[in-house]
Order: sequence, then C-alpha cells, then structure tokens
Amino acid sequence: MVAEKISQIVKYFFYAIFGLLVVSISFCRVSDGKNSYSYLESLLFGRSIGSVISRSFQSNAMNNWQDAADLGDRVAQHLIELGPELINNPKLDKLRKRVAATARQAFKLANEIPTEFLAESNPELPKYYREHFVVAMDMWADGLTNSDPALIQKGSEHYDAFLIWIQSKTGEDDFKKMR
Repeated sequence: MVAEKISQIVKYFFYAIFGLLVVSISFCRVSDGKNSYSYLESLLFGRSIGSVISRSFQSNAMNNWQDAADLGDRVAQHLIELGPELINNPKLDKLRKRVAATARQAFKLANEIPTEFLAESNPELPKYYREHFVVAMDMWADGLTNSDPALIQKGSEHYDAFLIWIQSKTGEDDFKKMR
C-alpha cells in the first residue's frame, strides 16, 4: 500500500516535470533581438536548437564568420545606443567591460578565419575584412577597455568602411556562398 502511494507520487512528479518541460519549450520564449527561441534552448545552448544543429554542418571558419559578425553587430549597437555615455558614465562600467569583452571575442574569432576561406567568397574580401573589420574590433576592444573615445571613433570608421565596401557589392556574382 505504501509502495503504491510512493510510486504514484513519483509518477505524478515526472508528469509534472514533463508538463513544465512542454510549457517551457512551447510558451516561454527568449529573444536576442534577431531570433526567438525557448527558454530551455536558451539555458542549454544559448541559441535555438535549429541553429545548433545547422551549425554542426558548417565549417569552423563559417561559424567563426557568423559569430564574429553577430558580436560585432552587438558592439556597434551598444555604441550607437549609448554613444559617449558608455565610457563617460561610471554607472555603465560593467556594461562597458562586457562590450569590450564582446569586441575582443569578435576580434579573436575574426582572426581565426583563414584567408583562403574569405578569398573563396570574394578575392578582395580578405583585404577589406582584415584591414577594416578585424582592426575595428581590436580598436573597439582597446578603446572600451581604456575608455579612449578617439580609439573607439577610429574603430567605428574602420567598421563603417567595411560595411560600405560590403554594401557596394550588389551583384549576384560579387560573393560566392560561404560554407
């Protein structure tokens, strides 16, 4: 009799856990500004399960390319939204340090991308990527770490130069698909 009650309690406990899991996967969503995924996916992977699976079929170079671009976009967004306040306001020191670390991670990932990988997409891409995007991430990381607005501004100029070059390539044959 007692064993049956215990097994029933355990059974209902697992039903409750399963129900919470279904609710978490279905209804509790997290957004990173671009994508929306379940809270459970966020806890386990930091991104959607579809993204995790699709990344497993891509090369490390492609994953680094995408991650560096995403991190660079996040840094740029913080700089646009907060401007000089990010380095002038002592209350934002923790955020400034996190943004600097994000820029440093983007710099690290961008440097790990082989030149041949970039050149396969467009022969000019390695030059513009290394001379502008990578330099921008380095300058932003150093500028934010040292609260140096001139360095941050110079990094922004390099970032903009890279984006302008990318946007100038409007033809279908300007870039081959990266993998």
